[in-house]
Amino acid sequence: MDNNFHEGMQKMDKRFHVHVATQVGGNRNELLAGLEDLGFAHDVVLGGVEGLPDSQQICHMTDLHMTLKVETVEESSRIADLVDQLMRKTETIGYFHTERCENKLPVDSAFKVNNWRPNSHRPFPAHVFRSAYRPMMNKTWDLHGSVAEDELPLRLKKYLLDQGMYFIRREKPDGKIYTIFTIQGVSPDSEGLELFQRLVGWWASIEGPKVVLQWESTLRMAQYGQGLKIVPPTIERVEWR
Repeated sequence: MDNNFHEGMQKMDKRFHVHVATQVGGNRNELLAGLEDLGFAHDVVLGGVEGLPDSQQICHMTDLHMTLKVETVEESSRIADLVDQLMRKTETIGYFHTERCENKLPVDSAFKVNNWRPNSHRPFPAHVFRSAYRPMMNKTWDLHGSVAEDELPLRLKKYLLDQGMYFIRREKPDGKIYTIFTIQGVSPDSEGLELFQRLVGWWASIEGPKVVLQWESTLRMAQYGQGLKIVPPTIERVEWR
């Protein structure tokens, strides 16, 4: 990766993120109050998820989806311990994970929405991702990109879906809606980093719309309760082209 890659990296003051997702059940009010006391904020996820294995719609089964961002690994560990206590005490069905945001990079190009076409000379850097649900198996890395919904052409979205990415819609604090595409893995996080770097180069080469690409490594993850259905699907490994 050239110097432009490193120079383009965004500075992240709060690079340690703690995410909590739950299904309906348990002592919801006590859990919600405890998370809000710790400073967690609601993630505004709209509708279901596109591109999941077996066409499941895990977001329709999700009750709470909340995030807290902190500055140090020590603070993320302290918060994780408190969340673990809350999840157990309230008999919650769900999971939490803490992530270190390793890289975050905006990629912009001279993009014109109506002109994008898949280009056989610039193939996607990996073969089709084969995601699967792996209950009680914790992910090790997470890669995602965020594009303003009104700037993402349907051709490109379908292309990424065909590659095995899956999509959610989120509303940001300014009210704007973004399409988030993601893939998560259980392989060594170095593989996730390589995928991120290749995807940055591929996105620039196809002159895609403005996107913020991000790669995160998982520090800790825990799953709770019988009948957990909202755990994210993962891939075992990346098969490179």
